[in-house]
Amino acid sequence: MATYSPKRRIQISQVNELARDAGFIKRCEEDYTARVNLIADEVIRSGCHVVMASGPSASGKTTSSLRLASRLRALGTEALVVSLDDFFKNIADYPLTEEGKPDLESVYALDLELINESIAALLRDGKCELPQFDFKTQSRRAEKRPISLGKKGVAVIEGIHALNPLLTQSVDGKGILSLYIGLREEFYEGEARIIATRDLRITRRIVRDLLFRGYTAEETLSVWRHIQEGEDKWIKPFRNGSDFLLDSSVLYEPCVFSRIMSFLRSDEGCGGTFRAQFLKLCEGFERFAPLEDDEIPPDSLLREFIGGLEL
Repeated sequence: MATYSPKRRIQISQVNELARDAGFIKRCEEDYTARVNLIADEVIRSGCHVVMASGPSASGKTTSSLRLASRLRALGTEALVVSLDDFFKNIADYPLTEEGKPDLESVYALDLELINESIAALLRDGKCELPQFDFKTQSRRAEKRPISLGKKGVAVIEGIHALNPLLTQSVDGKGILSLYIGLREEFYEGEARIIATRDLRITRRIVRDLLFRGYTAEETLSVWRHIQEGEDKWIKPFRNGSDFLLDSSVLYEPCVFSRIMSFLRSDEGCGGTFRAQFLKLCEGFERFAPLEDDEIPPDSLLREFIGGLEL
């Protein structure tokens, strides 16, 4: 089982000192790569065929899962990533929140029976047919996507609910490992915490939503409380039972967001009715020495949020 030590308390002055070194970004990326490679080694050693990979919003689940599958293939094991997003039901079948809106955070928005059947097929036959979800219509497409890994391949199944036992309740657990992906670094000035892991995650999400999903900072901040409540209810209760923990922290990250958030802050309308919360985030990142993103490699986890990801 994974061991959850306290989050690391990093002094901002230490980060700013390291940021003066031209090799800072490279060393941070090497640290993250080493963590992924260690998990890959353990997966191969175990002989498992399914890795259930979970983590809260903007923890880097997608890139970490893709990097893990890539490393497994480099080691000679066929591997691919399966997104639980494709197992969403049609939106008319979602449970509802107290406000009467579709609850996208609930595990019951997923087709649990089909997930169990698909995992059982992967373990038994090394292949299955996956559903495909269309987010524009909020409904499942008619066509399915067949995948085949053979009897020795590994499917990395990623999503916020991946550790929930309901997803594997009718499946023999032999051949399945669980992985929790989360940030483990927080940033301090003396004893004062300036940037918590949730601050980093909402910043990642604000930037990604603005760049790639067509959501304003105000729209992202407006749903953040509900997302956090969903995490506390549906994700965190199961993390202590995971086999492995992958730290998705990238030490130089606040320096990159220092520059980006400074630029966004110059737009006086950014954040809208949540402007005060947005400005508080910006003020935290202002304490970091800004770094440009031109030295960030294309396979960096951070590229999932700032753009340019190539895997």
